[in-house]
Formats: sequence, C-alpha cells, structure tokens
Amino acid sequence: MRREKNVIDWVGEGTIDNPYITENIAKVDTKGFEITLNKEHFLFIQNPAIYYTYINQEGKNISNKSKYLSDYPKNQIIFNFFLNYPWLIKQYISIKYEDRTKLKDYCLVNSSISKNFIIFKNGNIRLYLKGTNLLNTSYSLIEGVDLPGRWLEGGVKFSWKY
Repeated sequence: MRREKNVIDWVGEGTIDNPYITENIAKVDTKGFEITLNKEHFLFIQNPAIYYTYINQEGKNISNKSKYLSDYPKNQIIFNFFLNYPWLIKQYISIKYEDRTKLKDYCLVNSSISKNFIIFKNGNIRLYLKGTNLLNTSYSLIEGVDLPGRWLEGGVKFSWKY
C-alpha cells in the first residue's frame, strides 16, 4: 500500500486554450499486489514466466477529468519465454495484456530471434531481428498520446571478453 498526500495532477477544467490545469488532490491510496510464476525449463520452453499485477487507487477529489490518476493499469498480465533452436538460434517471445481503468485495454506481442556465431575463443557475433507490437495494436498510456505501431529492427552485435 502506498499513501500519498497533497498529490498534484492535471485536471480537465481549464479554458479552451489551456484545457488542463494543475490541481492539488488531498489524498490518494494505492493498493495492489504482484505475483510471479517462473520455471527454468518446461518441455522445450526455456525460462517461461508469468507476471500478474493488480492495482487499485482510491482518493478524495479524483474525478474522471483527472489526466493521470484516474487512468492506470488495473490488471496487467505478462507471459514471456525463450525458445532454443539448433545452430545457436534463440527466440524470445513476450505477450502483455493491460486492463486500463479509463483508456482502451490492449495486448502487445513482441519477439526477437538471434543467431550467434562464435568467431574466436573469447568473442562472438550475434545477428538479430526484433519485432515490437507485432499485432500492430493501437494503444496509449496517456490520453491523446498514441504509441507506435509495429516496429521492426535488425542488427549485428559484436562481443568479446578480454
């Protein structure tokens, strides 16, 4: 539990030119819990993990016009794991679902795949391809600020120990 006093938030009661004004909110109590389940190996899956978070906020003077305090992830579930393939190929997969109190709920799927090449005793080269928001989900964490859609990147990483 976290208790806060004299919290300042942006509230939508301003003018047309300045729709949000800052307002002192008397008191906010945040309660919640987290659960993590993980295992080193499960069948062919490496390091599977499930994370769950629950949050509830209560306070005086919090209105729907509040820009930040009235919207938070009430429930969040994340499932991620690794898959190892032959020839030193490794894939990471992450699935995240967030149940928002005010904004639209969303689900994100992210993945990366990489191949290691051992070039000498203490070094290697890794080729990788990473995809973020693979389902091209439209979502935002702050009202009016849309986050990027599908994003792909690739690269080469050099590493060595000396």
